[in-house]
Amino acid sequence: MLALGAGASLLDPPIPPRRPVLHESPPPPRTIRLLIVAIALAIAVIGLILAAPTRGRAAGDATPPAPPTMVPTPIGAPPGPPTPASTAPSATATATAVTSPRAIFSLDAARVSPVNDKGDRKGLTKARSGQTVWLMMYFTIKYVPHPTSRVTAYRLSYGGKTIYHASYSGRISSSDTGRFSRYVPVKLGATLAPGRYHFAAQLKIGSKSEKRWWSFDLVTK
Repeated sequence: MLALGAGASLLDPPIPPRRPVLHESPPPPRTIRLLIVAIALAIAVIGLILAAPTRGRAAGDATPPAPPTMVPTPIGAPPGPPTPASTAPSATATATAVTSPRAIFSLDAARVSPVNDKGDRKGLTKARSGQTVWLMMYFTIKYVPHPTSRVTAYRLSYGGKTIYHASYSGRISSSDTGRFSRYVPVKLGATLAPGRYHFAAQLKIGSKSEKRWWSFDLVTK
């Protein structure tokens, strides 16, 4: 039996707390490590194979497909023109020459003009006593059915009284068509009173007659 020194205790000394011990597995053998690497490689290859179609489809989506080739479908020859319905024959117009039992003409104007007038239809609105003037008529003959008579008449009046009158007769034929002018010279005597004078021209071809008028002032010198 051991003697206890001063301050000694009969109790067991305290046991220090235990620390957890980490388990360390021994390294796997070489065969197992090679198997794990082979499995990893196989998984990687399978992943690449599965991903390849996806990339191909994505590239294909970026490029539009070529348009389809259109093949025309034959439809045969076009139909022929429609057959016109039968209609009754129309009458054909036949041009006929214009005929009239009388001559066709117009007395276009009457004028009192200076001597040697150019035929411009201006006429005089004023004349002097003692002056010689032309009493003129302008007319157009369009159609003459046959040779017929022509009469031209000139009448000059003042205050309702005739101071000069003359008429001339002749013959015209079917070829005498166109525009014409005829005149008669008249001297306005110095004894004529000043004032407004009236000239009447008359043209008669066959049985048809037309008249035209012109007025002018007579003044003294």
